[in-house]
Amino acid sequence: MKENKGYRAVSVMPALKEGHPVADVTLVKGTEWKTVSEKLD
Repeated sequence: MKENKGYRAVSVMPALKEGHPVADVTLVKGTEWKTVSEKLD
């Protein structure tokens, strides 16, 4: 959230990318939506 000021997390889904666990986080700010991946290991 620090890198995406003003955005609010509305969904988190676990995933694997290149064999590593990540969390795909959907963020919203007004009518703007985006998804970011956060490493979990």
